[in-house]
Amino acid sequence: MNKELKSEINIIINYFNVGNYNKVLELCKKILKYSPENDFILNIVGLSYQKISQLDNAENFFIRAINVNKNNINALT
Repeated sequence: MNKELKSEINIIINYFNVGNYNKVLELCKKILKYSPENDFILNIVGLSYQKISQLDNAENFFIRAINVNKNNINALT
């Protein structure tokens, strides 16, 4: 993982931890444009949708994360 992506992920985690899920979704979608198979990002998008009660969207992103990485235990729980 490059430094820029790692920095972006840290920012996303901070927004997630303070409950700014819309900002998380905005930032993650930008990352997914150039890294569409990043299972960590797919999972955090799913978690963010779950937090704002968009469960169908959450499920879709969890499934995508699992399809990318069958061992992604976070997307399974």
